[in-house]
Amino acid sequence: MSWTLCIDFGTAFSKAAVAPSNSWNHFEPGLIRPLMLGGENQGANTFLLPSAVFVDDERVLFGPAAIARAAALADQKRAALKSFKTLLSVSDLDRALNTRLPTSIDPHHHFSMGDLITLYLAYLGASIDRAIAADPVLERFAAFSRRYAAPAWRGADGAKPQPLQRTLQLVSPLMRRRSFSRTWARAQPISRRSLASARALRNWRMRGLR
Repeated sequence: MSWTLCIDFGTAFSKAAVAPSNSWNHFEPGLIRPLMLGGENQGANTFLLPSAVFVDDERVLFGPAAIARAAALADQKRAALKSFKTLLSVSDLDRALNTRLPTSIDPHHHFSMGDLITLYLAYLGASIDRAIAADPVLERFAAFSRRYAAPAWRGADGAKPQPLQRTLQLVSPLMRRRSFSRTWARAQPISRRSLASARALRNWRMRGLR
């Protein structure tokens, strides 16, 4: 049996599931494998991964850890970067990705918006890899075709909006780079090397979108 990995890079939460590749023609709900992106200790949010990034003094936190750290430092006017998917729908995507972040999110101005989105996608990819490896059915399979969730609405000409098309083009290769994503599975130290890796990967992809 061949499988398709279905990924929803969501505004508030990201989710993923694996389904038989012929599900469009013969849908059997019992064969769907929701992925436990939050691990086995996240309670009700086991299948939901918060779309959040927190820049701490010396490290970057993702998902539940980012939310918790932001709450702990709320009295210091610190905040996590959230709902960043909505920014990817703007007409000038290049400008949005190169936007600097407010001090409440990045007090030392290490990152651009695109840097943190890139790192979150690497974290999401690593979480998916980990969940697949822990699934007793899916762990035997080495490769999956992929589908990315997208809004059903279209423009007057019947085509998907151009910013959405470019966003999907950006997301896909970032999440396929397993050698990159594995290193971002948990909190990461802020270093010149890690920043250079993120920016090189994003800049490489953005050159192909222009």
